[in-house]
Amino acid sequence: MTTSHHKTDAEAAAELGLSEARPLTTAELAELLSMQPQTPRRWRHAGTGPVYIRLGSRVRYRPRDVLAWLEAHRMEHPAREAEEGAA
Repeated sequence: MTTSHHKTDAEAAAELGLSEARPLTTAELAELLSMQPQTPRRWRHAGTGPVYIRLGSRVRYRPRDVLAWLEAHRMEHPAREAEEGAA
């Protein structure tokens, strides 16, 4: 029997090398997600990306908001869900 361990935001952030004390820039978010900086910008304008903070003309992303957004977009593999449901 396996137990499911859900990481806290702090554990997940630390695993990604993030510090809650320092929000990410758009370029840092893009690098973290291995994509071009225009992708998070496009999400922001469409209202589909992670929650962000606007400080004047600067945009920042709190690590906890990025992690929450990633978790909300997490997709389980159907076979894995069936295995866990049968256990």
